Amino acid sequence: MSRTFPTFAFALGREFKLSVAEIASVCGFWSIVSVSPELALVRLESREKALETFAKLGGSIRLFEIRSECASTEFATKSSEYLRTAMSKEGKHSFALASVWTQLPLIELSLRVKKFLKNDFSVRACNTSDKTINAAAFKKGKLSKTLLETAYLEVERKGYFAITLACQDVDAFAARDMNKGRDMEVGMLPPKLARMMVNLVSGRGNAESSDNAKHSFVPKRIYDPFCGLWTVLIEALDLGYRDLLGTDISEKMAESTAKSLEPLCEDVGADFRTYVLDAKKIASQPEFVRGAAIVTEGYLGEIQSAKTVTAASVADQKKALYPMYEGFFQGLRQLDHKGTVVMCVPFWEVDGKYVFFEEFFEILKKYGFYSDSLLPKEFSVQATKFGSLLYKRPGQTVGREIVRVVPGRVIKKDRNPEGRGLYEDRGYGKSERPDSFERSVRPERNEKPEGAKPKGNPHAKPPGFVKPGFSGGRNSNEFGWRGGFGGRSNFGGGRSGGGGGASRTGRSAGRGR
Repeated sequence: MSRTFPTFAFALGREFKLSVAEIASVCGFWSIVSVSPELALVRLESREKALETFAKLGGSIRLFEIRSECASTEFATKSSEYLRTAMSKEGKHSFALASVWTQLPLIELSLRVKKFLKNDFSVRACNTSDKTINAAAFKKGKLSKTLLETAYLEVERKGYFAITLACQDVDAFAARDMNKGRDMEVGMLPPKLARMMVNLVSGRGNAESSDNAKHSFVPKRIYDPFCGLWTVLIEALDLGYRDLLGTDISEKMAESTAKSLEPLCEDVGADFRTYVLDAKKIASQPEFVRGAAIVTEGYLGEIQSAKTVTAASVADQKKALYPMYEGFFQGLRQLDHKGTVVMCVPFWEVDGKYVFFEEFFEILKKYGFYSDSLLPKEFSVQATKFGSLLYKRPGQTVGREIVRVVPGRVIKKDRNPEGRGLYEDRGYGKSERPDSFERSVRPERNEKPEGAKPKGNPHAKPPGFVKPGFSGGRNSNEFGWRGGFGGRSNFGGGRSGGGGGASRTGRSAGRGR
C-alpha cells in the first residue's frame, strides 16, 4: 500500500509562476497537488522536510500545514479549538488569524476567538486589520515557535484549515543584501530572485515527465561569469554550495567580490575564487566551467526610463548586446559545456507592450543549446514560447527573462557531408549549426504573455494547468483552476517574489549586474 504524505501549502510570491517553478525544481513537479496564484499545495513526507524545503526557497513567503478541510464559516470555531489545545495555562500568549485567496473579517473573527479563550488563558490577538499580519509582526509574536497562527486557505474553491509553520526570513535577506558593496552604476540583482535562480539549476521539475531527465542534477560548483556584486554567489553559499567561482570584466567588481565573500567562505570551509575575465573569452579557461552549473545575470543594457525607451533604442540595445552573448555561448560550445546555465536576459516595455530579446534564443540555436522549460510540459501555461519566465516590477522599463539553458544532443556528425554536426534542439526541432550566421531581422514580439493585464500591471494570470492523464480545460478535477479568479490577496504589507535590490542600471559590455 502506498504511503500518503501530508499536504503543506506554500504562499507564493508576486511572480507566482517563478515560485511554482522553484518548488517544482526543488521538490519535483509530481509533489505539487494543486496551484493558485496565491498558493501551491505540496505533498511532502514530514513537517521537518517541509520546513527544510521552505528554508531553501526564495519565492515562497509563508508555509502552512493543512489540518483539515474547512468552510469559511467554520474557521473561527476550528481556530478556537486548535488554539485551546496548543496553549499552556501559564504565561501570556499571542495568536493570529490569517486567510489566503478569500478575504475574511479577521479582526471580528480574532475577537470572537479571544472571547472564547480568555476564560482559561491570557491571550493577545496580533491582528490589527483584516489583512494577514506581515513577516515582522509574525516574527515579533514568535509565532513560528508557538505555532499559534491559524489560517484559512482556499484553492480550487476548496477551503482548508491550516496552521502557519514559518514565514520567510526577510531580515536574513536584508542582512546579506546590505553587507554587499553599493554601486549605482551597476545596479543589483534582487537576492530572492538570485536564490530562485540557483534553485532552478537542478531542473527536477522535468525529470520524470520528459526526456530532460539527464539535466536533473545538483552540481558541486556554482560559477557566475558576471559576478558583479556577488548576489548569486552569496545565495549559493547560504544554500550549502561550497565550491564557488566568480569572474567579471571589471577588476573593481572582482576585487569587491573577493573581499566580501572570502571571510564568509572561510567560516564554513568553502572554496572560493574570483578572477578578472571578459565573459566572451570563457573558452580560454576550460577549468572554470568543468563540472559547474552557471548561474548569472548577464548585462541588461544601458539605463532606460519610460520617457526615453523607444523601439529604436531597444533595437540599438539588442545590437550592442548580441556580440557579448554570442561570444559567451560560442565559448561554452568550444568547451563542450554539458552543465546547466540559468541566466537573466533583458526584455523591455515600450508603449505598454513587451519587446523580447529573441535574438538570444537564435544564439542558443546557433551553438547547439536550447531553452529548457522552467515549468513541466504537463503544465499547459508558459510565460513565453521558449519556456522561460518573466520577472518585472511594476513601473520598471527593463525586465528580466529567466532562462534555463541546457546543451542539445549531437545526433550524428556523419549525416552532414560538410561535417558540421546536427543538433536535436527541443525548443526548435532539429537544426543544423552553420559555420557562419547572418542575423535575420524578426518583427518585434509586441504581444504580452497570455492573460497579461494592460500597461501598469504586466503580470499574467494563467488559465490553468493540466495534470497528466486528465483532459485539458479549467475544470480538471485535481490540477486545474476550478472557477475564476474571484479571490483577493489578503497579505499585509504586500507580496514580493523577488524582493530586495535596486533597479538595474547600465554597465560596460561583458559585465554583470
